[in-house]
Amino acid sequence: MLSFFSTTPKQKKQIVTAVKLTAICLHADWCENSRALMKYYENLKNKFDGQDILFVTLDFTNRTTRHQASLLATALNVHEQVVEYDETGIILLVTQIQTRKATIRKTSGILERTMTFDEMASVVKNLLND
Repeated sequence: MLSFFSTTPKQKKQIVTAVKLTAICLHADWCENSRALMKYYENLKNKFDGQDILFVTLDFTNRTTRHQASLLATALNVHEQVVEYDETGIILLVTQIQTRKATIRKTSGILERTMTFDEMASVVKNLLND
């Protein structure tokens, strides 16, 4: 389970004990869909600030960034989901279910350039409220 520290306006540390949803932007500078999707991705980060959602950008622009993206996906235990969709210009929404024996991660949604911001925000909100 991931744990993070966040600060309040008074700079006191609060422990976030679980990530309910991970939004993984599969990005590449050369991908037109990626460039178009970035403004929505940034707006989603602002809209859901302070909620239990981790926003991660995996950059597949070149060999070096692809390698780093693969390492990060492995460290976050979402490599399987990233490999499954093997494309850029999308945002994967990965939820996790804690069982007594393991944490199971599954792709619960995909946000694409063809969607409006309101449609994207609705999908994220529904997954956070589940």
